[in-house]
Amino acid sequence: MHNNKTRLPHLNSKLLLLIVLLLTIALYLPGLNGPFLLDDFTNTLQLRMAELNWQQLLPLSFSLENGPLLRPLANASFALNFIFFGEDPLSFKVTNLALHLFTGILLYLVGKNILHRCLQGRPGEKWASSIALVAASVWLLHPLHVSTVLYVVQRMAQLSTLFTLLAVLAYIYGRERISQEKRFAYTLILLGYFIFGLLGMFSKETTVLLPGYILLIEVFVFRFRTPATQAGVRDTRFLTTFGMITILPIALGLAVYILKNDTFLAGYIHRDFSLGERLLTESHVLWGYIKQYFSPQLSEMALHHDGYPVTSTFDTLTILAITGLLGLAITGLLLVRKEPVIALGIFWFLLSHALESTVFPLEIKFEHRNYTAMYGLLLAAIYGLYRFTASTSYALYAKGFLGMFMLLLSFQTFSRSSIWATEDTLFQFEAQFQPNSYRLINWEINAHLRNRNFAAAREKTAHLRNIHPWDAAAPLQDIIIDCVEISYSNNAKTITSTRYITESLTLINHARHLGFTPHSLTSLNRIANHCSNISNKELIALFNAVLANPRAIENPLLKQKFLVRLARVHNESGRAQVATSILKEAHRVRPDRLDVLLEKGYMEVSAGDLNSARETIEQLKTLNGALPFFRKYTSQIMKLESSINQEEITLKR
Repeated sequence: MHNNKTRLPHLNSKLLLLIVLLLTIALYLPGLNGPFLLDDFTNTLQLRMAELNWQQLLPLSFSLENGPLLRPLANASFALNFIFFGEDPLSFKVTNLALHLFTGILLYLVGKNILHRCLQGRPGEKWASSIALVAASVWLLHPLHVSTVLYVVQRMAQLSTLFTLLAVLAYIYGRERISQEKRFAYTLILLGYFIFGLLGMFSKETTVLLPGYILLIEVFVFRFRTPATQAGVRDTRFLTTFGMITILPIALGLAVYILKNDTFLAGYIHRDFSLGERLLTESHVLWGYIKQYFSPQLSEMALHHDGYPVTSTFDTLTILAITGLLGLAITGLLLVRKEPVIALGIFWFLLSHALESTVFPLEIKFEHRNYTAMYGLLLAAIYGLYRFTASTSYALYAKGFLGMFMLLLSFQTFSRSSIWATEDTLFQFEAQFQPNSYRLINWEINAHLRNRNFAAAREKTAHLRNIHPWDAAAPLQDIIIDCVEISYSNNAKTITSTRYITESLTLINHARHLGFTPHSLTSLNRIANHCSNISNKELIALFNAVLANPRAIENPLLKQKFLVRLARVHNESGRAQVATSILKEAHRVRPDRLDVLLEKGYMEVSAGDLNSARETIEQLKTLNGALPFFRKYTSQIMKLESSINQEEITLKR
C-alpha cells in the first residue's frame, strides 16, 4: 500500500506529460502539410537521395556550407527523409515535430532533476516533478516555437538543443552517482559530454555553449560538493574532469575569438549595421523575446524579422533596456544562494543568447534563438510563482492562472500552425506586421507578378528603394518585372529595362556602400536564368560591376558564385575559352570546392576541347586525393570522365 502511494504522483506526472505531448501533436497538425520555405530549398532539396547508399550519404552530408563544421548530421537527417519518405514536406515537418516532443521530455527530466536537487530537504521537494512538468508543458505548447518546428531547416537548431540537453542530463546523472559514490559516474559524464557534444556540434555550432550549461549546473545545483570535499579533502579527480569539460574549452573558445577577432567580425562588411549598432539593437530584441515568453502576441511573431529597426544611439529606451539586462544578471547573482533555481534560469537564458545575440555579425533577430533560451526563464518564473504562493491563500489562483495561460498558449499555437499551412496565408499574415522585410516585399512582388498586377509590383520596388537606398535589389527587381511583363505583353518592344540597368550599375559601382547584398544575388540569378529583355552584354556588365566592388566580394564564397555565373553567361555567348578562364579564377578563390572545376570540365567537353578536359580530370584527381574522406568528389569525377570518353567515341564515328 505504501508503494502505491509513493508512486502515484510520479505516475500522474508521466500521464500528464503524455497528455501534453498528444495535445502538442494536435496543435501542430494544421501546419504539417505546409510547404518548404526560403532556406529549405537551398539546405534540404540539394540533399536528395533516391536510395540508401552510405558511400554517397557521407560526402553528401558534408556538401553544404552551412557553418564552420558543415552541420553534416542535420544534413544527413534531411537526406534520410528523402530516402524513406520522398520529397513531400510532410515527413520533414513530422520529423521536426517528433524532435520537439523528445526535447520537451528531456527538458522535463532536466528540470525535475535540478529541482529535486535544489529543493532537497525543503518543504517544496514533493512539488519538484509538478513544477518541472508545468515548465516543460509551457515550453512544448508555446507558439513562439512554431517557426522552429515547421520551418524545416531549423532542425539544425532543434538537434543542437536536443544533444545539448542529453549531454547536460548525462552530467546531472553522473554527478548524482559521484554524490552517491556509485561506479561509472565519470564514464557517464565523459561519454555523454563527448558523444552528445560532438553530435550537437555536427548539427549546429551553438552546441559550443555546452560547457557553459554544465558550468551553470555545477555552480547553482551541485555547488562543487562531492563526498571528498564534504570530508574536507580536495577532490582532484572531480576538479580535473570538471576543468577539462568546462574551464578548458571556455578558455580556448575565448582565446580563439580574441586571436581571430578580425575574421569573426569581417561579416559586418555585408551588413547594414555595425557591431555597436547590433549590440544596442540586441538589448531591445532580448526584451522583446522575454515579452513574447510571458505575453505572446501572434502579430509580433514572424519567420521574417529582416526589417527589424536598427538602434544607432544611446536613447532613453536603449539605456533602460541595457540597464534592465544588467539588472537581470545582478538579480541572478544575488539569488545564487537563496534561490538557486531562479538564478540558474536567468543565467540559462543569458548564456543561450551569448552566441547569436551578441557580437557575431548575424541577422538581428530570429525566433529559433529562443528554442533553448526560453526554458530558463520559464523554469525560473514557474518556480518563483510556486515559491511565493504555495503556502498562501493564492496557491489556487496561481494554479488557475497557469491553467489559463497554457490554454491561451494552446489556442495561439493552433492558430499560428494554421497560418503556416500554406505559403500564401503565412506571408500575407506576416506582411501586415513586417512592412520593411525585404523577404516579404520580394514575396509580395512575386505574388503581384503571378496576378499580372505590374503597377502594384512597382509600388513595392519603390518602397524597397526607400528602405534600402544603397542596395541594387530594387532596380534589379524592376528588371524582373519588365521581364515578366514582356512575356505577357503584345507590345513587348516598347518595354525597356535600360534605365534600371543603369541604376543598378550606379549602385553597384558605389564602392563606399555595399551596393550588392545576397538579396541582390538572388535577383541577378533570376535575371540571368529567365529574362530575355536583357542582353548577355548587359548581364556581363552587371557581373563585372559586382566583381569590381571590393565590399561586394569580400566573402570568398559569394565572389566564387559571381564568377561562376559570369562564366556561364560568357559560355552561353559562345566564348567558351573566356568562360573556362573565369572558372579557373573562381576555383582559385576557394580551392577546396571542386565543383567549379567539374563545371569547367563539362564546359570543355561541350566545346569539344577534350585535351583540356583531360587535363582538368587529372587536376581533379590530384586535388580530390588530398581531401578528407567525407569530402571526396570521386563519383562526380567518374561521371565527368565517362562524359569525356563518350564524347571521344562520338567524334570517332
